[in-house]
Amino acid sequence: MDLVVIGGGVGGYVAALSAAGKGASVTLVEKDLAGGTCLNRGCIPTKAILHSAHAYHHAQKSFPGMGINLEGISLDFGTVMGNKDRIVAKLRGGVEYLLKKNGVKVINGEASFTDAHDILVATSGGSLTLSADAVLIATGSKPAGLPFAEFDGTRILSSDHVLQMTEKPSSLAIVGGGVIGCEFAQAFARLGVRVSIVEMLPRLIANMDPVQSSLMARVLKRERVGVFTGRTVTGVDVSPVGISLSFTDASGTKDEIEADKLVIAAGRTPCSGRLGLEKAGVAISPKGFIEVDQGMRTNVPGIFAAGDVTGKMQLAHVASRQAMVAVENMFGGDAEMCYDAVPQCVYTDPELASIGKVEAAVGPVSVKTGMFPASANGRSLIEGATDGFSKVIIDSDSRAVLGVHLAGPNVTEMISGMAGTILWESTPEDMHSFIYAHPSVSEMIHESFLDVDGMAIHV
Repeated sequence: MDLVVIGGGVGGYVAALSAAGKGASVTLVEKDLAGGTCLNRGCIPTKAILHSAHAYHHAQKSFPGMGINLEGISLDFGTVMGNKDRIVAKLRGGVEYLLKKNGVKVINGEASFTDAHDILVATSGGSLTLSADAVLIATGSKPAGLPFAEFDGTRILSSDHVLQMTEKPSSLAIVGGGVIGCEFAQAFARLGVRVSIVEMLPRLIANMDPVQSSLMARVLKRERVGVFTGRTVTGVDVSPVGISLSFTDASGTKDEIEADKLVIAAGRTPCSGRLGLEKAGVAISPKGFIEVDQGMRTNVPGIFAAGDVTGKMQLAHVASRQAMVAVENMFGGDAEMCYDAVPQCVYTDPELASIGKVEAAVGPVSVKTGMFPASANGRSLIEGATDGFSKVIIDSDSRAVLGVHLAGPNVTEMISGMAGTILWESTPEDMHSFIYAHPSVSEMIHESFLDVDGMAIHV
């Protein structure tokens, strides 16, 4: 089977490698860099900056309490960004090596459909036409701007622009209190930048559990980040020395923030407008996302899509799974996506991690909850990381686990293991039988399942 993959991000290169492993002849078309947004402008570089920010913060704030006294601690912003670039380059080189090793033909160019069967690829050396038994579209997404504040790369920045900075700004105003906004807010605050964050919704990271949102707001405020939730941005004025951001609350009260630069982290839009989808007959939503079924099939036989461009869940690990489902079905399978147990993570300090449903989204089902605080967990105390908890949500009737929500050190490493509790409809009794290592942060999870029935040991 021949496969053309359009887009070399996580969805695209995973599909290409998976199909090549099944014996397909694969051509991957990418107009920019292998690895896509996640590797080059998203997950990897942002976490590299966060890691530097956390290390700098703890060297100043936490080390003395552990008996480690350092003198002359300083920050080299250029080295922080250089470290990020080195990590990205190494991983991108790894992706390129794997594609070559597995016989995937890579074309650097921009692809667009001329009909349902043919794809025109514009390259620096001219153009060529490709056709194949199957096509996977994995062109991803890009930062969404504000209609009255277009990105200029100097004062008004997208998340892409932030990662390209060579000098540390004196102050940042951030529009958007989701994952990207909160991670940038804490990272730059810990690097010595004055930061404010403005969010339209009533709470930060509104897709996660309210207890996690409240903790995030408390931590950011404690680190002197200005947090303004329930605010509507009304205008942005740019001057040679900075920006002025205007916004109002629900009562119409006006406020204003002045900063060196403005970061807009208010969502992402699909990269689908230049694909010629109308010529192929591929259906899209009013917002430009490609419509797919649970098997990642579009409405056109032989054309599949995966990743952010589908508008399902804009997460790299979702894109990867979608790609594998699509490839399975290209080879005659009947695989389907399940979004019931997708890990969602925020790499702030403390880390936040969720899987399954939040309490407010359960609906009419009667639920019970269990919680356990990090302040009563030995490993968390040892690490000086007591801003955290484990919260579990249980169906009162069936006793099935509906959701697990964590905050604390390394909880992003623990959450994937909780997928089975939801997919296999585990009960608190099932989880009681697990033996957790001591001392470990994961013991919080055990205690929270015990707490569902008031049986927690250490509180």
